[in-house]
Amino acid sequence: MGCSRHQYSDGYYWFQEAIKREADPRDIDSEIKRVVKNAKDENKRRQVITYLLNKDPQRYGRAKSYMKNLKNKI
Repeated sequence: MGCSRHQYSDGYYWFQEAIKREADPRDIDSEIKRVVKNAKDENKRRQVITYLLNKDPQRYGRAKSYMKNLKNKI
């Protein structure tokens, strides 16, 4: 999702375009989950999670667990 360059809206746009072209939304969600999980910088991970939750809190609700994990580390 453009995590390394903070281009979340660009990444989100392209994922939506892939869905329009009949990509499986579950595959898209798996890729987003992978990106969030593999983000090494906790601030970037927090930014991605916040962006996703603001976009669609129901669809990306599971990202809250990553946010809780970040808070537990503090």
